[in-house]
Amino acid sequence: MTPSEDIMAALGPVEGVPLLELDPVALKDRLEALPWVSLARVERRFPDRLHLSLSERTPMALWFHKGQFHVVDTEGKTVSVDVTDLAPSLPYVVGEGAPEATAGLLDLLEAAPALRERVVAATRVGERRWTLHLDTLDDGRGIQVLLPETDPAGAVARLLELDARSSLLARDVSSIDMRLSDRIVVRPRSALKKDEGTGVAPAGRAPFAPDRQPGARKSGQDA
Repeated sequence: MTPSEDIMAALGPVEGVPLLELDPVALKDRLEALPWVSLARVERRFPDRLHLSLSERTPMALWFHKGQFHVVDTEGKTVSVDVTDLAPSLPYVVGEGAPEATAGLLDLLEAAPALRERVVAATRVGERRWTLHLDTLDDGRGIQVLLPETDPAGAVARLLELDARSSLLARDVSSIDMRLSDRIVVRPRSALKKDEGTGVAPAGRAPFAPDRQPGARKSGQDA
């Protein structure tokens, strides 16, 4: 992920410098200041070698926050880099606390592939639960699934069981509220308010299933 020219620029002028004049700790700090580098090792190998070992962050999702996208790595940390090349392959998440909770969300969806392939984004609400956005972020066509704070995996299992019996996810509904353990509240599309959504307006794609290409998306606000 880190270009070699960026590594050399971070090291500074080291070629031709005697090894004893190079500070491995200072060089390590410079390398770890690079956005993709999570851990660096710098060793002097006499008589004339400087050995570098880098561990890089693995991108996991794109977090939309305050009008900008940030990469989220597998440790839930954010990386401020150009996301242009990463956008087609990473899922979108929105909301305070989303980066730290994204790994758990992806594990949840990995266990429910029938649902995962329809999820285009997820909003973290109140730093305690997720709302999933299915098929598209277009307010007039997508479906919101409001998961509960506790046992979201159980809610997903109930949703898929209900869908298998009644094809709920194929119906003309705008939202499915799973927040209560003893009931499911389904909202028909006719009741959809125009100002609902995620607040994200990227180019159309399905980030949890990169081979799917939904239509254009509109912005709004999660309820």
